[in-house]
Amino acid sequence: MGLIATGIPSLDKALAGGFSKGTSILIAGNPGTGKTHLAIHILYNNLQKGLKGAYVSFAESKKQFYKNALESGVDFWEMEKQGLFRFYDMLTMPREEMKEFIDFLIRDLIEWQPEIVVFDSVTVVGQIFGEVMLRSFLHSIIGRIVNALDALAILIGEIPYGEKKGGFWR
Repeated sequence: MGLIATGIPSLDKALAGGFSKGTSILIAGNPGTGKTHLAIHILYNNLQKGLKGAYVSFAESKKQFYKNALESGVDFWEMEKQGLFRFYDMLTMPREEMKEFIDFLIRDLIEWQPEIVVFDSVTVVGQIFGEVMLRSFLHSIIGRIVNALDALAILIGEIPYGEKKGGFWR
């Protein structure tokens, strides 16, 4: 099993080289703790090495995401132009069209073959569709994508202030 380095030397050292391909990791924390910042830097560091990556956003529009990333020194516009990056905007997707879009998302990702896929935020899926849909999304949809691609899935989850557990997972 290969590794995907984070590109952050001290973190890669702590992880014995990086995250294993074919796995999903959860970055969870309170709002404003740097979850998205960490995920985009891991993704961008790997795009710069020529790996392909995708970002599935339930939290921001493409325009806002690219603007915020650019303020952190990360230029996803350029990576998209090079064919290394795709952004999937789930924020503006009407709920009744979500199933069709998820089917498209799975097909498109499997066809395109990215090595890293970030899902931000899985907590939003649970808030919109409930715990049953969240579990289905995590186990079947993300599992199918990760297995089919032997990719790394980075899941971002929100832990509300004052909570000791992360939203819908136990």
